[in-house]
Amino acid sequence: MVYTLILDALSKDSSLNERTKLNPFHLVQLVKFCMEEGNFFQWRGMFYSQEKGAPMGSSLSPVIAELFMEHLDEKAFPSGLSEYNVKLFKRYVDDIFAIVKQGKEDELLNHLNNLFPGKIHFTIEREEEGCLPFFDVLVVKEGNQLKTKVYRKAINSGKYLNFLSNHPKSVKKGIVTEMVDRATKICSREYLQEEIEFIRQTLRKNDFPIRLTEYRIEKRLHT
Repeated sequence: MVYTLILDALSKDSSLNERTKLNPFHLVQLVKFCMEEGNFFQWRGMFYSQEKGAPMGSSLSPVIAELFMEHLDEKAFPSGLSEYNVKLFKRYVDDIFAIVKQGKEDELLNHLNNLFPGKIHFTIEREEEGCLPFFDVLVVKEGNQLKTKVYRKAINSGKYLNFLSNHPKSVKKGIVTEMVDRATKICSREYLQEEIEFIRQTLRKNDFPIRLTEYRIEKRLHT
């Protein structure tokens, strides 16, 4: 099925002939060769070939996965989201964030799992106390509004590159910058200062000088 999806996508690409002299059929054959004939690995002296799914580490796998999931989206909701009591449906590859009418979650889960049985299987994580994580974002339900803040797993140790380590200072500055930028991108206004204070405390525990930390924080907040 995936090769049909690729062929269809390539056939609809109006600028394909500007980028390659190969036609869609030949490109699909190359993909098929890479996925089937070139998909071997060795372990303990034995050779193995993956029969189902896209191999991890292959540069083709993310593209193929996205094509498949786009097809799943179209097949799942041909008449719109409301048919399955879905108010919001956002997806990043095969991870989905959805707002569903209370009590209808399992109905949606079963519907998605029945689309391509044996090919993809979804599990579900429900909100707890009005909160639901999605990657590094914690979505918080406050009344009829959704707020966001940075999510960390319970096993998060707070360990970062120690400032006393023998690494370039630019790398250490970059750690502060990355943490603050993530906070400003993810956090709703009412949660931003809480996250900034967490950054201060975390960096202090990793021996970052207060002066450098404060300077980098202020610089990023006002950029």
